[in-house]
Amino acid sequence: MAKAIYIDSVKRKNLLAVTGACSLNPTRDQALLALVLGTPLKVTELSRLLVSDVLSAKGEYLKGQTMRPELAYNGKARPISWESKRLIGYLDALFADRLAKRHQVTTNPAAYRGLDPASPVILTDAGDPFPLDRRTTKKGTISYTCSSLTRLISKRMREAGIEGATAESGRRTFACNLQRLGFSVAVIHRLLGNANLKTTRRLLDSDPDDLGAIAAKAF
Repeated sequence: MAKAIYIDSVKRKNLLAVTGACSLNPTRDQALLALVLGTPLKVTELSRLLVSDVLSAKGEYLKGQTMRPELAYNGKARPISWESKRLIGYLDALFADRLAKRHQVTTNPAAYRGLDPASPVILTDAGDPFPLDRRTTKKGTISYTCSSLTRLISKRMREAGIEGATAESGRRTFACNLQRLGFSVAVIHRLLGNANLKTTRRLLDSDPDDLGAIAAKAF
């Protein structure tokens, strides 16, 4: 199976800029893409991510948290934290936009920035949760996907000229960027939550060379 496309910093900036210019819901979509590229969350996890998973009752971003097992795609808790200033900037804009549109708000403006803590962070244009698709395998196992959110992510990447990029490109980009920063495979593996270490290594072993950055070091 072909590896997910890596999205470098130039493509990331262009992706967010094009989304801001072309999307009918730019604030939501930019925050969504920031979550895709700035966290190791899978699409089903993004669709289930609640306001209370991100914010405290005082409206502050949570740090050093453990993901709820029911949020994790494999039911196994793993570390999650909200400390990236770039990501927080997009989330701040999203929460303010939701409050202005009155999407899933409460009567208590002092708690959770006035948003319903049990509501998903990412909502549809109408302010509803993105629906999950229920599947039953041949062995009778139940699994869930969120095809509408998956399509939205792919559409935004395609509009920005990143052909073949998907939501999984976000996880690969996240993992490769951490490796470039010097973090160990073990740490990256914990954040991704992959069941098999080989899966994590497969993402990292194919980290593309940034030829421009390499060439710049020659002088």
